[in-house]
Amino acid sequence: MRYRKTNMNSRLKISAKSVANILIALVIISYVGPFASYKGSLILIGILGILLLFCSMIPNFYAKKVSIMWKLCYIYLCCNSLLNLPNSLKYILLFSVGYLIIKRNMDDRDFSQIFSICKLVGSFESLAVLVQYFLPNIFYTFAKYWFYYSNQYEQVEYLGKWCKQYSGLCYEVSYAAVIISVCIVIFFVDLVMVPKTKSNKIYSIAMISLSYFAVILTGKRSFMLLLPVVLVLLYILYVREHIKFKHILFIIIGISVLCINFGTILDLVEKILAKGSNKGGIQLSERNRFWALAWSMFKENPILGTGLNSFDIRFNLSGIRSIKYDFAGAHNIYIQLLGETGILGVFFYIGAIFLSFFKGIKAVLVNRKIGRSTWISVAIGMIFLIYGLTGNVIYQPQEAILLFLCISSYQSLE
Repeated sequence: MRYRKTNMNSRLKISAKSVANILIALVIISYVGPFASYKGSLILIGILGILLLFCSMIPNFYAKKVSIMWKLCYIYLCCNSLLNLPNSLKYILLFSVGYLIIKRNMDDRDFSQIFSICKLVGSFESLAVLVQYFLPNIFYTFAKYWFYYSNQYEQVEYLGKWCKQYSGLCYEVSYAAVIISVCIVIFFVDLVMVPKTKSNKIYSIAMISLSYFAVILTGKRSFMLLLPVVLVLLYILYVREHIKFKHILFIIIGISVLCINFGTILDLVEKILAKGSNKGGIQLSERNRFWALAWSMFKENPILGTGLNSFDIRFNLSGIRSIKYDFAGAHNIYIQLLGETGILGVFFYIGAIFLSFFKGIKAVLVNRKIGRSTWISVAIGMIFLIYGLTGNVIYQPQEAILLFLCISSYQSLE
């Protein structure tokens, strides 16, 4: 009888873990779908949260210790949310689910299952962007049905095109670049770490190349620059203990290509950092005004800020745009956190993220026997921490859950 009970609990645990993994993956890829919307992603996160709470009854499901910094961060954000009720509750829901993911006892099989789904969907998204570019008539005919229930439908139906470059099957172009970049990272880690046949290596290289071209088509300059740098750094970290002539040759070729194109890259970076103008430069979608608004919030209350998730309210009242947004975001997580949660919020939140990230880096540097998921998580962490200067990494639901998943893999290295 005891054996049956134990066996039953084991099956329940495995089943719950698989369902939780699939739900986490669905949240991460939720913008790659016909029902994509900010509210829709929050509903999915709510369902995931209910499941994770239910799983607390399963023995050892939450066996992992969470660092004191994350506990203090959670307490502070809950207290800070009182300054902006009820709007802050949406982010408290997101952070609570993220905290449960960090606390969850996950092994390399769990991460592999989630990342494999992301890799598959990212591959389809890359191909969709290429079809959108080379065969627009076919793509937009299909897109009218694909986006029928999302906010993109009117844009496809009445304009017949995307306003922001090429987003493929994604609700927005920014997340198209995110999910494709994740796909590239996974293909690259598999190419370098996992033993493959020659045909499989050719396939991986081809998918990396095609996917990077898709990133270029999205027009997201941050990812165009970040991806090559992060992949080269990751490669150097991986081969540093057993470096051979071919590795040195690969690095020399990479540096040579960088030097040859240095002028073009420098010009591109200058345009990214420059304020957009009608006379030429790349437009920043009025981000300087977004940042100024978040900074003014910080100056109102430098210690505590104006309350968690309060930027959207201020943005809609500012008149920067004529329509109201459920989610606007300051397009810079560091400035937005300063404005909403003050110096204390940045200290706890960003401090917790960086401490967790360096745990992953440390594991790589000491050459500990770590799994494929840690390498993937380290690469995504590198990209996200830098992308945070021009993006909403820990405010967009999909990106936030992906970041919490990476942090969970760092926490697993205890």
